[in-house]
Amino acid sequence: MGSFDLRNRITQRARQSHLAVKRRQRRTGVSAQGSGPPLPGFVILGAQKAGTTSLVSALQVNPQIFIPRAKEAHYFDKVPDDALEASAYRRFFEGWAGEQMVGEATPAYLADPDVPRRLHRLVPDVLCLAVLRNPVDRAFSHYRHIARLGGLTTTFEDTIAADEADRGDGPHNPVGYLGRGFYAEQITRYLDSGFAPEQMLFVRFEDLVDRPGPELERIQRFLGVRPVEVSLGHRNRSDRRAGGILPGVLRRRSTPMFAPPELALGGIAQPRGIATPSKVTTDTRARLEELYRDANRELEVLLGWDLSAWGT
Repeated sequence: MGSFDLRNRITQRARQSHLAVKRRQRRTGVSAQGSGPPLPGFVILGAQKAGTTSLVSALQVNPQIFIPRAKEAHYFDKVPDDALEASAYRRFFEGWAGEQMVGEATPAYLADPDVPRRLHRLVPDVLCLAVLRNPVDRAFSHYRHIARLGGLTTTFEDTIAADEADRGDGPHNPVGYLGRGFYAEQITRYLDSGFAPEQMLFVRFEDLVDRPGPELERIQRFLGVRPVEVSLGHRNRSDRRAGGILPGVLRRRSTPMFAPPELALGGIAQPRGIATPSKVTTDTRARLEELYRDANRELEVLLGWDLSAWGT
């Protein structure tokens, strides 16, 4: 992408005219209402373990925004290309009552290599939003989440080593504990699939936590709705009604969003997870910061961010 400054292009979205806002409203299907729920005007892509559940809860306070209670459609990461249907996807948004902006949040979308192509095929004008967290912290939070669910009997270090050993021919497993933190290549896939930079907004997890007011206002303006004052509480109920719009056979095959192979053994009692440390060891953090350094520098160029706090 060279020195292409995506951040500045995206910032312009918040300054667009009333006519541009109306165009976004039409994307939601509101202007053509009458044949059931609309397709979404925005999708929260991820990242996993980056506060998306809290973000959704905050946005649901705005009466101009409709996000289904289930939050995660898991449509584009579970339904194959030849089965994609707008009518089926619309069913996820039943309950829509005429709100100006309709959206969903499936945090698995950002890292999945197949999602950008499928998403663009069905809803090419959709707005894409993602919260990006320090990839070392994201991976460790992901590990602790799985450990609390049960099914992990290995340390964080052994878990990520085994995960990366399963990467196949690629440089890393794109949907593994570590692979989900290579954000620049994930964003590039969306751009290469046809999404325009002005359709995309990226927010630093740390900024969202440290100054939620301005960040939540910026997000609402990007979505083309009048900002209302909302708060960002810690919330991660992990509503597992994912796949509610999937064909029955696919729903039966679906496993929880973060499930590693150990948790995918249906009907077999799994061992309870081990006690996990509260933070990454100094040595492991240093090693992982080195692993991500080039990718984070690429992200700095792509978004115009200063990621020195991430170890660049």
